[in-house]
Amino acid sequence: MSFTFNRDIIDWKYEVLIQNPPTPYPCPVGGRYNFVQHADKENEKYQTRIRGVTQKPRVQVDCRIVVSEMKSCSNDLTKIFVDAEYCETVDYRGRPIGEYDVSDHELTCVGFWMEDYKSYLVTWDEEDAISSFRCWVYERASWTTLHMSRAQNARCNKKQEALDYQMAGTGLMLEMIENERLFDNCPQRFDSGVNPYKLPNTIWVLNTAAGVRVSHWIYSLTLAVICLLVLR
Repeated sequence: MSFTFNRDIIDWKYEVLIQNPPTPYPCPVGGRYNFVQHADKENEKYQTRIRGVTQKPRVQVDCRIVVSEMKSCSNDLTKIFVDAEYCETVDYRGRPIGEYDVSDHELTCVGFWMEDYKSYLVTWDEEDAISSFRCWVYERASWTTLHMSRAQNARCNKKQEALDYQMAGTGLMLEMIENERLFDNCPQRFDSGVNPYKLPNTIWVLNTAAGVRVSHWIYSLTLAVICLLVLR
């Protein structure tokens, strides 16, 4: 008995199984971005979320620049933090003046892959009222610009593109522009998902001066220069 199939039939059906609760996985998209929301309905957009009583009274901050912020920094590569209204004003030292910098939404990356030349990402948000798991289609439009289309649940439409937000099953598209500041420690990174099992190159720093934080991009660039010198 042999197994045969018709190569002309490409509309295969399969299921994507997701562990619940999920195991965090490093996000394919990293850095600090300002974003513009394109939504089919207003309730699809990310909005400011205040979780009850604060630990201390809020002070009046002269915030002159309010932006929408999405970031995934070096301190936790498995998280994406979304803030619909973030105070970007800094003091004379270049540091944020906002006292409450707790992000409104915290997304945990579950997994990502590439299929049919499209990059997919699944995130988990315990406080999402619609669906805890969300599927995204993302792409890199330029060196500093990303597009991400969010589905209404953990399943993406097979025809969904990174710019879609009016297609059935979608509802929101984020146009993200890289905007890292001096003290953010949020280096830009991007993985299309061609090989999601590939381990990132890690350089272990065994001894360094106290209080000095150097981005891993600098280490990677230094290592590349050393390799070129050795090969020559």
